[in-house]
Amino acid sequence: MRVFLFLWVVVCPALLLAENPRDAEVGRIFQDIYPRLEKTLGLVNEQKELPNSSWFGSDKADKQEDIDELLTSAVGALELPDIARYREDILSAEQKISDSRARIAEYRRAKLGAPKESSLGLDNIPFLTTQKGYDSKIESEEEAIERYSHFIEETQLDFLSRVQSLGIDISAEQFEILLSTINGEDFLQMSLAFETIKGITDQLQLLTEQSKEDVETARRYYGMYTVLLRILNHMQQKFMGDIEEKHLPQLKKFEETANANIEEAREAIKSGGDRELLEQNIESNTVTLRALDLYRDYLKQQKREIAALNKTVQGQILTADNTYNTVRLASELVRVLQSNVKNFEALKKLKPPHLSGFENQKLKEEISKLTGLMQSQ
Repeated sequence: MRVFLFLWVVVCPALLLAENPRDAEVGRIFQDIYPRLEKTLGLVNEQKELPNSSWFGSDKADKQEDIDELLTSAVGALELPDIARYREDILSAEQKISDSRARIAEYRRAKLGAPKESSLGLDNIPFLTTQKGYDSKIESEEEAIERYSHFIEETQLDFLSRVQSLGIDISAEQFEILLSTINGEDFLQMSLAFETIKGITDQLQLLTEQSKEDVETARRYYGMYTVLLRILNHMQQKFMGDIEEKHLPQLKKFEETANANIEEAREAIKSGGDRELLEQNIESNTVTLRALDLYRDYLKQQKREIAALNKTVQGQILTADNTYNTVRLASELVRVLQSNVKNFEALKKLKPPHLSGFENQKLKEEISKLTGLMQSQ
């Protein structure tokens, strides 16, 4: 009987969902995540029986550590690997463009001291490159930059199409902003998790309806819904924590460096340094400071919006837990789940805030550069 029940719970949803690619994907994820949902629900039930603190034996805090570990594992199961792959391909191409630009600058410097031609009539031979040879190398690197730029454009379009096909309502401009920011990939994964969890909740609702004569089984399915809410809470808490504890401190360090550079340049001017070059350096660091202000405002706005959603999710967790503990009729659980599925429609409408100044090409490039520095740390 247990084997039959397991096959019904884990395999049947995938068969029911296989009518379109997205539903089939949700079915696959459901199969993968089901054992973790069941195990987490067991830990949550155990935690309720433990004291708040204890000198001897486990308490609620100890059990929460075990729950958090399972929730992190469940988040990983909800993530789509091709999302990370798209981002990696784009970052790789961007790095190749940066490398090509660095080589172009090197070739232009070397060209200044190169002979116009060689005695052998060759432009590129070991230990000797003529000015024409450097021109050829520069042209080759510029062609490479054009190829990589085209590749990035095509990959971004494919990436956007993939995200939209998964039910995320996002414009091309919003998508470009996300790809340029440090937590853009995390934001996308979190948005997609809303969609996936909604699909899994649909299946739990169906399974609950089909268990009307087995109240305990119906309650277990509903209990798994309470775990899904905890997964959302876990993702949101981590997202906000990363902004506060990682990203904002990184921006603060960059700000301190830029201000120090400006002060150093001003002192150098007073001491007779190259005014024109130093003023250019001051302007460059001023642009960096402007970009840092915009970046900081963007991340803080993101945190505020996620915090507002998280407050709603935490309220839903309390409500769902209370319902799980008190409702004893499967039909009543079905009605509550139907209502909760509608609540996801509001929760999933997650959009990135507008990034002021992003239409300015200089600021856009500076923000992308800052993101690259943050990712390398």
